[in-house]
Amino acid sequence: ATQSVLALDGGTARLTAPTLDFAARQASLQAEETRYAGRSLLAQVASLRLVAGRVETIARTVVEKTRNLYRAVEELLEPRAGRVRSRVDGTYHLKARDAVVRAERDVDVDGEKIRLG
Repeated sequence: ATQSVLALDGGTARLTAPTLDFAARQASLQAEETRYAGRSLLAQVASLRLVAGRVETIARTVVEKTRNLYRAVEELLEPRAGRVRSRVDGTYHLKARDAVVRAERDVDVDGEKIRLG
């Protein structure tokens, strides 16, 4: 069986244990830099607010599932992709002061009715 070890060495405190349970009504962690390394991380919270100067996500695949998603961008939203596909069960609505569609090759519009103007 793996033993639990608490080591205090100069300015370093190290806790090693096969299982660590932490319970508190309120907790605070203040650190100049924090690192987590593990196989998985699960967080269940009622509300989450992240305030940051920059957020960078690097992943092979990102899957988001939500009932509603709202994004507000003050200046520029620029998705870059090899391909883009939107799948909408209901109505796809695009509203803009001006809209421009440019294609290097073909533009296909296929519909039962096409209304212009």
